[in-house]
Amino acid sequence: MGSSLAAMLIAGCAAGAVRSSAVASPFGGRIERRFDAPHAAVWQAALSAVEPASVARADVTHGVIETGWREEVSSRSQGLLARAPFEWRARYRLQISEHDAATWVAVMPMLEERAPVGARAFHWERVAPTAEHATALLDRLEHALGLSQHAG
Repeated sequence: MGSSLAAMLIAGCAAGAVRSSAVASPFGGRIERRFDAPHAAVWQAALSAVEPASVARADVTHGVIETGWREEVSSRSQGLLARAPFEWRARYRLQISEHDAATWVAVMPMLEERAPVGARAFHWERVAPTAEHATALLDRLEHALGLSQHAG
């Protein structure tokens, strides 16, 4: 009986029953996704999915993972002939919880941008994240779990 239960759990994870939904958040564009996988497996996959950003906080008791800032060059540009690219940075907060017989992951991105020239080049300004930022992280988590199905 124990081996058949384990086989059902593995089959359930492999089947990849995944569901996502958008939820408003004051922190930014919060996206939640349901994973029919054990909490421990989702937690480990989430730690893998946040790379290459550093993990600033990982509290398994409260189900929270927070990353440090990760900087990149933006597709936006400014200046003579629009050659100087903006810089942007992102950090993420993941909330991992179990309810409704599944593991839920909520991703809340925070994005900031800095202009390449002028007075705005000296400080970061918060910009509204799109659902793409959170969805990309959830897709990496799904891939780390070995799941390939994603229904919106």
